[in-house]
Amino acid sequence: MSVRDVQAAGRTVAVREWGPPDGMPFLFWHALGPGHSGSSVAVAAEPLVRAGFRVLGIDAPGFGRSPAGEDGDYTLERLASLVWGVADALGVERAVVSGHSWGGSVAVFAAAEQPDRVAALVLYDSGASDFADHPSANLAASREDLIESAREFTRFESWDGLVELLRAERLDQPWTLDAFREATIVEPDGAVAVRASAEVQGIGVYHAMRARPSERWPALAAATVPTLLVLATEPEEARESNERLLPRFLHAMPRAEVVRPGCRHQVFADLGSHAGELTAAWLRDQGLP
Repeated sequence: MSVRDVQAAGRTVAVREWGPPDGMPFLFWHALGPGHSGSSVAVAAEPLVRAGFRVLGIDAPGFGRSPAGEDGDYTLERLASLVWGVADALGVERAVVSGHSWGGSVAVFAAAEQPDRVAALVLYDSGASDFADHPSANLAASREDLIESAREFTRFESWDGLVELLRAERLDQPWTLDAFREATIVEPDGAVAVRASAEVQGIGVYHAMRARPSERWPALAAATVPTLLVLATEPEEARESNERLLPRFLHAMPRAEVVRPGCRHQVFADLGSHAGELTAAWLRDQGLP
């Protein structure tokens, strides 16, 4: 992996890159939360590179190595425009656009903004519903409420303590720990600080809950953008929620393909390199790269 800073939409954005410069671009936007950055896709990158793709993991504003933005920078419309600003800065004309969780919603907005530049859309347990429709969504929460809630997950006493917490959630795979290393800083006293501040995380959630990817589905359907949805089926309550919301997505986008590989919402943690393998296989079926 290499990391470079690019100037896009008037700001500095860090982009992580795997694969040859002449590979077909695979633009990826990560999830919200303390352990995420463009490096979250690293475990899936190797199979995609072998298949002929150039994987570009974008560090969202305030995550990884990208400087934070202002409140308005976190609307999904602004973030979608930032995706294409990064693409322009890297000389990318056409790409596979993808994302996980929050990133899937950003990917839907980006794909709908410029569908002629989208070779395919890959959604990792995301983008097929509106955040507001999920049981955990609380639209009554203010920015301040969400920032305070995020504060609990911005500092840990030690790396070993963080690993223990991750192990309890079955998130201690080597590739997941590598992603956390890229998303955190070990301070001189041994404490671990998350690069994405509580303000960044809370404001990101605030805008994500108010965004409506569903309003962009008709544009994607009209443009016949090939779409893959990797759907979580574990635990049971997640499966029930996903299956309850899925028909609306498929009604709007009847050509979308859904795979259920047996994982939680933490797709990359659970599937590892298989996430990249199944994505590469599906893209190959679409005639890509």
